Amino acid sequence: MGGNPLATLSWTLGDRSLVGVTHSRDSYASSELELVPTKEDDGAKLVCLAESVALEMPFAVDVEITVQYPPEAVKVNFFFD
Repeated sequence: MGGNPLATLSWTLGDRSLVGVTHSRDSYASSELELVPTKEDDGAKLVCLAESVALEMPFAVDVEITVQYPPEAVKVNFFFD
């Protein structure tokens, strides 16, 4: 995100704050996040928030996380005639 002053970028997943790696160059700031989701994160909202005194209100981009995981238990029944 470009601007002067640079925006402060932050990440959240659900109600948890996450730490990303922020890069800045000239009048641009970007942030990278490495995330290894768990099954508890399935359906959670991942948000990147940009805040700056130059903005009237923070700018947010979000995505709902879909996590695929195996079943916790499998039960098989055999029925014979």
